[in-house]
Amino acid sequence: MKDSKDEYHKAHKHIKNIENDKRRDAIKKWDKALDKKYKAFDDYADKYNDALKKEKEKFNYVLKDDPDQKVIDKKNKEVNDAYKKVSDGSKKYQDAMKKADEQKQNAETLQ
Repeated sequence: MKDSKDEYHKAHKHIKNIENDKRRDAIKKWDKALDKKYKAFDDYADKYNDALKKEKEKFNYVLKDDPDQKVIDKKNKEVNDAYKKVSDGSKKYQDAMKKADEQKQNAETLQ
């Protein structure tokens, strides 16, 4: 993903140099869609890392001597809630990828 982002940022600078107005507008739309895609990926990755952190905290607590069931239940809920956020983030990322692909196809048809 990092290589893709780096290439995106390099290409972004050249949009203003496109002489064909329709092509430039299509590329701008694709550029905005890519920006949203990368932001959605970063958000998804952050949510995933947060879920892993909460899961690790839960397991570390369970491994303690005589863990309290109420605390375990609370940590289970935190983990479940975190994974729901991961699922939502994944959906948003998938939607952003789809939109970026659509905009790419639109831009490519104007060559």
